[in-house]
Amino acid sequence: MRSASRRAFRRATQRQVVDMSSHAAMRRNEVDRLQTLTGALLAAAKSGEWDKAAALEEERRPLLYRVFGEAAPGTQTQQLELLRTILSVDRDITELAQQRREELGGMLRQVGQGRAALRAYESNR
Repeated sequence: MRSASRRAFRRATQRQVVDMSSHAAMRRNEVDRLQTLTGALLAAAKSGEWDKAAALEEERRPLLYRVFGEAAPGTQTQQLELLRTILSVDRDITELAQQRREELGGMLRQVGQGRAALRAYESNR
């Protein structure tokens, strides 16, 4: 290779390395944010803050697609581990949501029974 060609090649390679490292840093930030949001989502569900949990899920969803949409070479094992962790947390959140749904169903039944009793009382006065 001629000297000028070697320099151009070296500069292009260096730019590529910088681009790859900035991409890796950006990806790491996205993974960190994804883990943070998942933890916050679980905490909101555990404390019964379902509006907050819904907002966190809306914020988290596009990040899931970005992180898992493209697997960088050599990261499949880490991505699989992260995905398993997220799925486990999501199962916990689903269980908490199901419990709350059952609680609300019971409350609605009680309200319905109370209304029926009130109607029966008023009709017999």
